[in-house]
Amino acid sequence: MSEKSYLMIVNVQVAICDGPNYLLIRRGPGVSHLPGILDIPGGKAEFPESADLLLEETARREIQEEVGLELGPELVYLTSAGFTVPAGTQVANIVFLAPYPGGTPFISQPEEIAAISWHPFEELIASPAIQPWTRGYLGLAEARRQLLGW
Repeated sequence: MSEKSYLMIVNVQVAICDGPNYLLIRRGPGVSHLPGILDIPGGKAEFPESADLLLEETARREIQEEVGLELGPELVYLTSAGFTVPAGTQVANIVFLAPYPGGTPFISQPEEIAAISWHPFEELIASPAIQPWTRGYLGLAEARRQLLGW
């Protein structure tokens, strides 16, 4: 039996929707994992954020830090996935959906975020610029958004 590592990074992303439009970031040159791609905003949990609601607090903090928005009370779990980055670090990725809370998104960390932009869902799922896993997350987000009537 091989020895397993039980340590991993916990990453949280939030698909922010304004109707069928989604807020995406272009990952900046200072990030170690996939710089330059279009992605759903989010980031790593910092322990201990809180004994309770670790994922939700991470989602709110990361959206505030990355795009300057204060999420409202609606934060809906969508899915989770695990992957290993090329350096061998394991990552648990958790994805939420939230409605656009209003305000003007802005880049506060240019080393991490190169651009912020809104995109219609139909454009995103057809775009070769979107990674397959991000396309899958956005598909789940859009289906849930429609069910919720956002």
